[in-house]
Amino acid sequence: LSLCARPSVRGLCTFLFLGGFGVVLYRSMFSMIFKEVFDFEAGQVGLFIAYAALISTLSNTFFVGWAKAKFSDNSIVQFCVLTVSLCLGVFGYGCSHQILNVYGLCVLAIPQTVAAGFLYVMISGLISKVVHSTEMGTAIALTHALRSLSGV
Repeated sequence: LSLCARPSVRGLCTFLFLGGFGVVLYRSMFSMIFKEVFDFEAGQVGLFIAYAALISTLSNTFFVGWAKAKFSDNSIVQFCVLTVSLCLGVFGYGCSHQILNVYGLCVLAIPQTVAAGFLYVMISGLISKVVHSTEMGTAIALTHALRSLSGV
């Protein structure tokens, strides 16, 4: 807990928790929304979750390093926050006005999932940069705990 007392770590942890909370709210509601708005069956919701997981795995495996080589960490984080916010806004508006279809969901999932995955990786990396090398394991564990806590 002494790590959280440091202003640089506390700010990043707060940001991670709040950002994670927004994504968790989306994830906790989308199965219900998919069922009610798009008439998805449980299996179809599962397929969509698998689709999003595949996007996240591929983007984190192949593109985080590329993005870090081209852009600063802060630029990536800001772009990811903007992207996730816009995607969630489009999702909410599109669902409430019934102008979003299944194909639109699949397209919208790409930037949203990539940005959410990048955001978590980038914040974890930023936290590990502001702590001493002997505290990196604790700092990474802290980011995982905060991500879990935001989903409780």
